[in-house]
Amino acid sequence: MKKLIAFVMAALVCLTLCSCKLGKSKTSAPETETQAYFYVYVAPTTNNGDAVNIYTVDLNEVEVTEGAFSVLKYLQAEYELTFEYSDSEYGAFITAVGNVRPSAANEFVLIYTTYEADFSLPPYDTKVSIGAVTFTAAGVGASSMTVSAGNAMLLTLGSY
Repeated sequence: MKKLIAFVMAALVCLTLCSCKLGKSKTSAPETETQAYFYVYVAPTTNNGDAVNIYTVDLNEVEVTEGAFSVLKYLQAEYELTFEYSDSEYGAFITAVGNVRPSAANEFVLIYTTYEADFSLPPYDTKVSIGAVTFTAAGVGASSMTVSAGNAMLLTLGSY
Protein backbone atom coordinates (compact mmCIF):
# COMPACT_ATOMS: atom_id res chain seq x y z
CA MET A 1 0.00 0.00 0.00
CA LYS A 2 2.85 2.35 0.86
CA LYS A 3 4.37 1.65 -2.55
CA LEU A 4 1.08 2.49 -4.29
CA ILE A 5 0.75 5.78 -2.40
CA ALA A 6 4.40 6.62 -3.14
CA PHE A 7 3.82 5.84 -6.83
CA VAL A 8 0.69 8.03 -7.00
CA MET A 9 2.49 10.86 -5.20
CA ALA A 10 5.47 10.60 -7.57
CA ALA A 11 3.13 10.65 -10.56
CA LEU A 12 1.35 13.75 -9.23
CA VAL A 13 4.68 15.50 -8.63
CA CYS A 14 5.81 14.64 -12.19
CA LEU A 15 2.56 15.89 -13.70
CA THR A 16 2.75 19.08 -11.67
CA LEU A 17 6.34 19.78 -12.71
CA CYS A 18 5.65 18.97 -16.35
CA SER A 19 2.60 21.20 -16.48
CA CYS A 20 4.53 24.07 -14.91
CA LYS A 21 7.30 23.63 -17.42
CA LEU A 22 4.84 23.55 -20.33
CA GLY A 23 3.05 26.63 -18.99
CA LYS A 24 6.29 28.59 -18.76
CA SER A 25 7.46 27.73 -22.27
CA LYS A 26 5.00 30.19 -23.81
CA THR A 27 6.50 33.55 -22.90
CA SER A 28 4.71 35.92 -25.26
CA ALA A 29 1.21 36.62 -26.47
CA PRO A 30 0.24 35.30 -29.89
CA GLU A 31 1.23 37.60 -32.72
CA THR A 32 -1.60 39.48 -34.39
CA GLU A 33 -1.59 41.99 -37.22
CA THR A 34 -2.00 45.58 -36.17
CA GLN A 35 -5.25 46.93 -37.48
CA ALA A 36 -4.71 50.05 -39.53
CA TYR A 37 -7.73 51.85 -40.92
CA PHE A 38 -8.13 54.41 -43.71
CA TYR A 39 -11.49 56.15 -44.13
CA VAL A 40 -13.25 57.12 -47.34
CA TYR A 41 -16.12 59.63 -47.13
CA VAL A 42 -18.44 59.98 -50.12
CA ALA A 43 -20.83 62.93 -49.92
CA PRO A 44 -22.64 64.81 -52.70
CA THR A 45 -22.32 68.01 -50.66
CA THR A 46 -20.43 69.02 -47.56
CA ASN A 47 -23.50 70.45 -45.82
CA ASN A 48 -23.81 68.84 -42.40
CA GLY A 49 -26.92 66.73 -42.28
CA ASP A 50 -26.65 65.53 -45.89
CA ALA A 51 -26.18 61.85 -46.67
CA VAL A 52 -22.57 60.75 -46.19
CA ASN A 53 -21.32 57.25 -46.84
CA ILE A 54 -18.26 56.40 -44.78
CA TYR A 55 -16.16 53.36 -45.66
CA THR A 56 -13.66 52.00 -43.14
CA VAL A 57 -10.86 50.15 -44.89
CA ASP A 58 -8.50 47.79 -43.04
CA LEU A 59 -5.19 48.50 -44.76
CA ASN A 60 -4.01 44.96 -44.00
CA GLU A 61 -6.53 43.82 -46.62
CA VAL A 62 -5.50 46.22 -49.41
CA GLU A 63 -2.38 46.22 -51.53
CA VAL A 64 -1.76 49.93 -52.01
CA THR A 65 0.13 50.33 -55.28
CA GLU A 66 -1.67 53.37 -56.72
CA GLY A 67 -2.36 55.55 -53.70
CA ALA A 68 -6.01 56.06 -52.77
CA PHE A 69 -7.03 54.77 -56.20
CA SER A 70 -6.06 51.29 -54.91
CA VAL A 71 -8.47 51.79 -52.01
CA LEU A 72 -11.29 52.81 -54.37
CA LYS A 73 -10.70 49.70 -56.49
CA TYR A 74 -10.79 47.59 -53.31
CA LEU A 75 -14.09 49.21 -52.25
CA GLN A 76 -15.50 48.58 -55.71
CA ALA A 77 -14.57 44.88 -55.56
CA GLU A 78 -15.48 44.21 -51.92
CA TYR A 79 -18.31 46.66 -51.17
CA GLU A 80 -19.72 47.38 -54.62
CA LEU A 81 -18.85 51.08 -54.45
CA THR A 82 -19.37 52.34 -57.98
CA PHE A 83 -16.97 54.82 -59.48
CA GLU A 84 -15.89 56.04 -62.86
CA TYR A 85 -12.59 57.49 -63.93
CA SER A 86 -10.47 58.31 -66.92
CA ASP A 87 -6.76 57.64 -67.24
CA SER A 88 -4.32 60.45 -67.78
CA GLU A 89 -0.58 60.85 -67.71
CA TYR A 90 -0.98 62.02 -64.09
CA GLY A 91 -3.00 58.98 -62.97
CA ALA A 92 -6.70 58.28 -62.57
CA PHE A 93 -9.10 61.22 -62.83
CA ILE A 94 -12.21 60.33 -60.79
CA THR A 95 -15.31 61.46 -62.71
CA ALA A 96 -18.03 59.93 -60.48
CA VAL A 97 -18.16 57.91 -57.26
CA GLY A 98 -21.17 56.48 -55.44
CA ASN A 99 -23.83 59.19 -55.21
CA VAL A 100 -21.34 61.91 -56.20
CA ARG A 101 -22.20 62.39 -59.86
CA PRO A 102 -21.63 65.71 -61.59
CA SER A 103 -24.74 66.82 -63.46
CA ALA A 104 -23.65 70.21 -64.79
CA ALA A 105 -20.79 71.07 -67.11
CA ASN A 106 -19.04 73.08 -64.40
CA GLU A 107 -19.18 70.29 -61.76
CA PHE A 108 -16.49 67.73 -60.98
CA VAL A 109 -15.45 65.30 -58.22
CA LEU A 110 -13.36 67.18 -55.69
CA ILE A 111 -10.99 65.28 -53.40
CA TYR A 112 -10.16 66.37 -49.87
CA THR A 113 -7.75 64.72 -47.45
CA THR A 114 -6.71 64.75 -43.81
CA TYR A 115 -3.07 63.94 -44.64
CA GLU A 116 -1.12 67.19 -44.39
CA ALA A 117 1.59 66.32 -46.93
CA ASP A 118 -1.13 65.97 -49.59
CA PHE A 119 -2.84 69.32 -48.87
CA SER A 120 -3.21 71.78 -51.73
CA LEU A 121 -1.23 75.01 -51.51
CA PRO A 122 -2.82 78.39 -50.76
CA PRO A 123 -5.13 79.81 -51.98
CA TYR A 124 -6.57 76.43 -53.03
CA ASP A 125 -6.29 74.79 -49.59
CA THR A 126 -9.99 75.14 -48.74
CA LYS A 127 -11.25 73.28 -45.69
CA VAL A 128 -14.55 71.51 -45.02
CA SER A 129 -15.78 69.55 -42.04
CA ILE A 130 -17.98 66.49 -41.89
CA GLY A 131 -18.90 65.88 -38.28
CA ALA A 132 -15.72 66.25 -36.23
CA VAL A 133 -13.37 65.55 -39.16
CA THR A 134 -11.78 68.48 -40.99
CA PHE A 135 -10.60 67.91 -44.55
CA THR A 136 -8.38 70.10 -46.73
CA ALA A 137 -8.53 70.19 -50.52
CA ALA A 138 -6.02 67.74 -51.92
CA GLY A 139 -3.12 68.95 -54.01
CA VAL A 140 -2.72 65.46 -55.50
CA GLY A 141 -5.00 63.11 -57.38
CA ALA A 142 -6.32 59.75 -56.16
CA SER A 143 -3.43 57.81 -57.73
CA SER A 144 -0.85 59.88 -55.86
CA MET A 145 -2.71 60.36 -52.59
CA THR A 146 -1.00 58.97 -49.51
CA VAL A 147 -2.87 56.14 -47.81
CA SER A 148 -1.94 55.79 -44.15
CA ALA A 149 -3.56 54.58 -40.96
CA GLY A 150 -5.91 57.04 -39.30
CA ASN A 151 -6.22 59.33 -42.29
CA ALA A 152 -9.19 59.88 -44.56
CA MET A 153 -10.24 61.17 -47.94
CA LEU A 154 -13.48 62.87 -48.92
CA LEU A 155 -14.98 62.73 -52.39
CA THR A 156 -17.62 65.38 -53.02
CA LEU A 157 -18.93 67.68 -55.75
CA GLY A 158 -16.96 70.73 -56.67
CA SER A 159 -17.72 73.40 -59.23
CA TYR A 160 -16.05 76.33 -60.95
